[in-house]
Amino acid sequence: MAFTSGVIQSVNEKGQLTIMKSTPAQDCLAVEGIRTPVLFGYNMMSGCQLRITKDADCDLLAPALLTLLKGQNFPDCVATFGDSLPQNGPDWIQIHNNITKPNTCEIPVSFEIEVQWTKYGSLVNPQAKIVSLTATVMTAALPQVGGDCLQEKEML
Repeated sequence: MAFTSGVIQSVNEKGQLTIMKSTPAQDCLAVEGIRTPVLFGYNMMSGCQLRITKDADCDLLAPALLTLLKGQNFPDCVATFGDSLPQNGPDWIQIHNNITKPNTCEIPVSFEIEVQWTKYGSLVNPQAKIVSLTATVMTAALPQVGGDCLQEKEML
């Protein structure tokens, strides 16, 4: 794979992948923009609840929820090593995106990041090297409700 331009870093000041930060109220709209870094070697999960009115427009709601789950400026590439420089293209790999394109309007209900890595280099001092990163978005049909509100659990 040839890289013809440098890697554009995310707006996160440390250039890290982030997930939504859970709050005691578990309100999705209250956590917009509040994120926590993904830590290497740790399984992490976050979640929130969203109140959707029966008048909700799925075509507007679906992209807003996806941005909420992924965060703004989700990267296209990640560094294979912790000290990879943006100008060193071969040290970066594409993120594989598994996003289904449903026939009907569906809203994102979960976002999962799977990192595959290996130990690389000397047996005395091996370094962690990311070999693959897959981002998966699961969707579900927007339920039709008869009352004023519907609660939909969002998990990350």
